[in-house]
Amino acid sequence: MKTNKGQMIGGKLIYFIVGILVVSILFLAFINITTDTQKIKAECVDPIYHEIMLAKVLTDSDCIAYFNEDIDRTVVGTIDLNKFNDGNISSCFNYLDPDNLEFEVMRRFIDTKMGLTLNGKSIGDKEFNEKQTINKIVQVYDNGEIKNSILEFNFELIEC
Repeated sequence: MKTNKGQMIGGKLIYFIVGILVVSILFLAFINITTDTQKIKAECVDPIYHEIMLAKVLTDSDCIAYFNEDIDRTVVGTIDLNKFNDGNISSCFNYLDPDNLEFEVMRRFIDTKMGLTLNGKSIGDKEFNEKQTINKIVQVYDNGEIKNSILEFNFELIEC
């Protein structure tokens, strides 16, 4: 094949250019597939969200954790039986601001169904399609008495 300047372009050069194009397209397709796979894995982090929610419930006095006024501190891992009601657990995650940039990421906390059972008393969501149960040994503060008990956390599993 002749060009305007009269130079000959060989067949090997054409195959080389076509080969570079094919390799480039395959590379871009591989990057796209890998990125989509990682995105799906990043969106499916229910167990991590469950552990964060569990930690907030057990450590935040705005939820159901016991706040000792004598030492002016929250006693981590101790549940105040007076706070163990649907009102406290539903307001536990209302600190999220919809105008915040991270709201879409944190939206999972609001949408996740969670139920708690302590000594046969249940609060929060009670009906789950498919649930994950996490049991924690906690101390329960009830009018000056502290007893050991098992707190059962139930979370709805969402398929990824």
